[in-house]
Amino acid sequence: MLRSPRSAVRSCRLRALCCGLIAVVSVASAETGSWRSDGHVESRYQGLTRQGMETLSLRQRLWVNLNRQQASWELFAKAGVDLDPERHDFDATVEPRLHELYLNLRPVSDLRLSVGRKRILWGVADGRNTMDLINPSDNRDPLATGRSSTRLASDLVALEWLGVQQSLELVWLPWAAVDQQAVFGSPWEPDAVHALREADRLGALRLEEADDPDDSELALRYSHYGQGLDWYLVYFDGYRDDPLVERLGEGMLRTGYRRYHAYGAQVALGVGDSTLRLELAHKPDYPITGGDGRMTRTALTQLVVGWDYQLDATAYLNLQLYVDRFHDVEADDEYGEGQYAGLTLGLSDRYLDDQLTLGVRGMADVVSGESMTEIYAEYSPVDDWSFQLGHYFIDGPADSGLGQFADNWLLYAQLTHFFR
Repeated sequence: MLRSPRSAVRSCRLRALCCGLIAVVSVASAETGSWRSDGHVESRYQGLTRQGMETLSLRQRLWVNLNRQQASWELFAKAGVDLDPERHDFDATVEPRLHELYLNLRPVSDLRLSVGRKRILWGVADGRNTMDLINPSDNRDPLATGRSSTRLASDLVALEWLGVQQSLELVWLPWAAVDQQAVFGSPWEPDAVHALREADRLGALRLEEADDPDDSELALRYSHYGQGLDWYLVYFDGYRDDPLVERLGEGMLRTGYRRYHAYGAQVALGVGDSTLRLELAHKPDYPITGGDGRMTRTALTQLVVGWDYQLDATAYLNLQLYVDRFHDVEADDEYGEGQYAGLTLGLSDRYLDDQLTLGVRGMADVVSGESMTEIYAEYSPVDDWSFQLGHYFIDGPADSGLGQFADNWLLYAQLTHFFR
C-alpha cells in the first residue's frame, strides 16, 4: 500500500543524529585523513514484450559514493538522482535518493558500532534467503535478478562484537522498515491491491491504508567460522514487510502491519570446489489474512538446501531447493495450499578473457505453478564501462504471487560508466 509521510519524518530524525555525529568526528579529526569519492552514471531501457513492445522505463541515474576513513571510524554516504520520463503516468519522473548514510565507529579492536541508514545482508545475496529480514524490498522497481528482489537500506543502530572465529551482531531499528509499495497504476502493483484502491476511488468501498508501524525492530545473529564449516544462529522480532488487508465491516477494509518472530539456523560446508548450504527458519506466529477477511496467525517453517559449485575456472552453478510449510491453514486462507516447494537456479560462464558473462537464473514453484527466468549477458571491455542485456520471463496462475505479473515479460538494456 501507499507509504505514510511519517516514514520521511522518521528517516530525517536518524539522519540528523548521524549528521551530528559526523560533524563531531570530522571536526575532531580535521587535520588528518581525506575524502574519497566514486560513483556511476547509468542509462537503462526496459520494455514489456509479451503483448507487442511497450516501453516501461527509460531511467537515467547518477549515483555518488562518498567515504572518509580513519583508524577508529568511517563515514560512508551513497546518494543520487533518478530521472525516468516513462513513469509520468503513475509516479514522479525525478527522484532524488539518499540510499545510505552511516557512521562506523570502532572504539576498541573487537567492537564495531554503526549508526545511520545502511544495508545489512545476512545470508546469500542472490537466491532464496529466509532470514534476510532487516532491509525491506522496493516493490516500485522490484527485479534485482531472476531470483532476488531490489532491497532498500534501513535506519538502524548496529553493534558487532568480533571474537576468535566468531562474532555476535545486534541490530536495532528504531522504527520498523517495511516494503516500499508500488503506486496506483504501476505495472508492479498487485492485482488485488489495485482493485481495492480503484474501488475506493470510485466510492464502492472505503479503504483505510495503514501508516508505517511506530514500533522498533530487533535482530540478532551469532556466527561461528571454522575450517570449511561456518554456522549461524539468527533471531528477528519485527514486522511482516507487506501489509495485510483486513475486513472491518460491510464495505470497509483496512490495511495493517503485524509483528511476528523468527528463529533461524544456517550452515555452510566447503567441500572441494563446492559449498553446501542448509538453512532452517521457524516463524511460530506468522500473520496472514484468513478466509473471513480478518488477520490470523500460523506457524511457518522454511527449509532451504543449496549447492554452489565452481564448474571450472570460469563457469559457476548455484542450485537451491526449498520447502515452505504453513501449519494449520484453511483452503481459503492466504497461502491456503499449506505447503510450497520449488527450486532456484543460477548458472553463468565467462568468455573473451572474462570480459563477457552469459548466464541464466530464476526460480520455479512446483505447487503454485509460478516461475520467473532471466537470461542475461554482461560485457565489460574495460574496467569503467559495462553493458548489460537480458530478458525476464514471468509465468504462473493469475492468482499466484508471480502469475499476476505474467504480462510483465521484460527486455532490458543497461549501459553504465563508473568514475572516480
